[in-house]
Formats: sequence, C-alpha cells, structure tokens
Amino acid sequence: MRSWTASGGGFGPFADFVREQHSRMHHRKELAYLSRLSDVMAESPFGGQRVSGCTSETAATFPRFPHFSDSYGANGCHGSKNFFRSVYTRGMRRLEAKIKQRCAMIPARMLSGDHFFKIVKCNFLFKGKKLFMAAYYLVNEHTKVMATVLTQSKSLEELRQMLVSVQWRMIELGLPAPNIDVFFTVNPTAEASFLEGVYPGLRKTSVPLTESLTASHPPLTVPADHFVDYIVNTDDANTAIDNIRKQVKSKGGGGVVGFDAEWNVDGGPNGRRPGQVRVVQVSSLTDTLVLHISRMSTFPHQLKALMADPEIIKTGKSIGGDCKKLRSEHGAATVSTVEVANFAKSRQLVGNATIGLAGLGAVLLQRTLDKSPGVRLSDWSRHLSSQQQTYAALDPFASFLVYLRVLQSSSPVPERSSNLQGMELYVTDASGTCRVAVCTVADAQPPKHG
Repeated sequence: MRSWTASGGGFGPFADFVREQHSRMHHRKELAYLSRLSDVMAESPFGGQRVSGCTSETAATFPRFPHFSDSYGANGCHGSKNFFRSVYTRGMRRLEAKIKQRCAMIPARMLSGDHFFKIVKCNFLFKGKKLFMAAYYLVNEHTKVMATVLTQSKSLEELRQMLVSVQWRMIELGLPAPNIDVFFTVNPTAEASFLEGVYPGLRKTSVPLTESLTASHPPLTVPADHFVDYIVNTDDANTAIDNIRKQVKSKGGGGVVGFDAEWNVDGGPNGRRPGQVRVVQVSSLTDTLVLHISRMSTFPHQLKALMADPEIIKTGKSIGGDCKKLRSEHGAATVSTVEVANFAKSRQLVGNATIGLAGLGAVLLQRTLDKSPGVRLSDWSRHLSSQQQTYAALDPFASFLVYLRVLQSSSPVPERSSNLQGMELYVTDASGTCRVAVCTVADAQPPKHG
C-alpha cells in the first residue's frame, strides 16, 4: 500500500485493485469446483457406469457454488477505499515520528518550489468559504520534500516564514549552514527579488539556464509620444475610452488593446482573498488609460461597450480572471479576448503558457518589466502615486507590445501553398514545447532511382 500511494495512486484505485484480485481468486475456485463436478457427472467412455460411481440423482444434490457477493461465500469481501485509508493512516501514524525525524535531517543545496492546486478538491469549508487555495511544497535536489504549507493566496509573503524556518531548522539540527545556490520556480523573473532576500546565495547565481533574460535588458518604459492618462472621473473616462475605440477601429489602429486590472488582497476573519477590482487599464498604440473605477461615481458605460465590442481584441496576461471579476462585480461582459501567454505558446515562442508577463517581456521584447511586490501588492483603493500609475500603465502596454510581437512572428505550421525554400524553421521534441534545433529548408532534392 505504501508503494502504491508513493507512486501517486489513490485509495480508490487501490480498493478496486484488491476487489479485482479477490474476484479472480473466487472465480478460480469456482472454475476448479465446476471442473471437478463435471468429472464426477461425466459418462463412462465405454457406456458403462460413471467413473466415480456417482449416480445422476446423487450428482443433482451437489450444492451450487456461491456467488462472490453471497453471504455463504466470499460475501463480497474486498475492502472499501475508506477502510484502506484508515489502515494506512493508522500504520503511518506509528512511523510518523521517525519519518519527521528523517525528513528534518535532509540537507539541501538546490530547492524547487511550486503551488499545488488540487488541494481545493478536498478543502475545508468554514461558513461556506474555503480556508485554503493551494498547498506550496518545497523539495531539494534529491526530490525529497523539505516543507509543505497551506496558502490562502499566491502571495509570496505567505511563504516567507516557511522558507526561513527551513534554514533555521537545518542549523539547529547541526547540519551545515544552508547555502542555496539554485532555486527552481515557475516564474523566476517575478520572484527573483523575493527569493534573493530569503536566500542571499542566489544573488550570485540567479541567472536563467539560457542567456540572461533580465540583467542585459533595459527596463520597459512608455515612449515619450505615448500618452498616459490617469482618470478618476466617470465622464472623463467615457470620453477617453470613446476616443480609443474610434482610434483602434480606424484604419491602421490595429483592432487590439492591451487590458489589465488591479485589486487589493484583502484580509479578514475568513483569511486573505482578492478584493474588488479597483483599477482597469487599457492601452493602444498611442494611448494608455489608467481608470480608477473604485473612485468613480458609476462604472463607465463606454468601458462596458469596449469590453463587449467583438471588433476590438482585448489581450493581456490572465485576462480571463480579470474579465470574470468585472462581470461578477459590474455586469461587464467581455468578448474577443486573447490570453497573450497562450498566443505566444501557440507560435512556439515560449515553451510554457504559465510564464508571467515579465518573462514574456524579457523573452519577446528584450525588456525588463518591474513586478516588485512593493508596488504590485500596494493599496490600489487610494489615489495612485506616480509609481503606481507607472506600474499600472506598463502592464497593458507590455501586453499590447507582446501581442504585436507574436502576431508578427510566422506561424509554426506553414501554409500548403507557401514556398518553404530558404525558410528558417524550429525543430521541437515530440511534445512540441521544447526546441531542439534550428534548420533552413534547402532546395528540393533530385529524385533517386534504383
């Protein structure tokens, strides 16, 4: 049972496996019984009496072999998933102290951390609300689990105490002082500053496996001729959005806008959770609007019209979550959206759609996008500071530029009618997500004979 669960199998499949084995054992016994009964009742090959000397009347009185579920037979005994779970739990509880002691003595030079969201399938409810959103686990270079913690959000600050405690635990147990050189994470660009603050040893080695994505790239800035407008009035917002709609839908307007939203992570008796949307940002080729909707008297009707306009593409990172919150809070339905990370992955410009906006900017724009928690997790309900306005303006502008960059790239699947001679192509592995070579299509080879 231990090996079954360690390999990722659940107690439900294990119970099914045990039932299958019990059923097969029962059927083998039934087959042996029927085979013997057939021999007893068989006629003599010479037409004489039965080989066993058993008469047909006696053979007819032999009992019927019971079914698997018959109470006189196996009684359907196989064990339920709850039974095996309780057996496993009781057995592992006896080993709990030794396992914890063994895990506590595990050193580490490399760490890998990630959120595990399947915890929501077996979550606890308190007053009808889930207590936790995910579980964050930390493993070392030998894939041994160092620590696990339940989190109420994806905020990095929730992990600080756990990451620091792992270091102190190693020191207090007499292990060598931890010197973490490498930390594997899904979004290294956005989490680099936080992790370097916890593990100073990462500062000398915090570079990607490929060429540097951040150190050699200048920061992303809004061009001097690009107009950024911070708006807190509903009428001004309607006028500005209407102008952007006309500009984007005009010839040469591109038909696309960058889209983003900001909100606070509120805390309360039910734990930390996302608050209401405070700021909505819209960016075009020449203008970016930072709309502080929480300080407006009403939700701008032109913003609803823009979101519902099928002729204007709205693009952004995690745009689905932004639009879902705006629909639930303000009834603003959104059509014609493009998740920019999925769009980049479909063109095989990035290997994973979970890459953050900062990573997309580094890979596709060769620019660094500041995603420091100090601004990202700041208070968006108050009048925005100049730093907050700049941060809010850069997010949709970066999404807009990334979309244009992906749109200008060639499709990984060429058209049938296209001339491939001289075209540079990427060769990927079987999964289609990892580039393994770059090639150029040569002239057609002459036919071979013989």
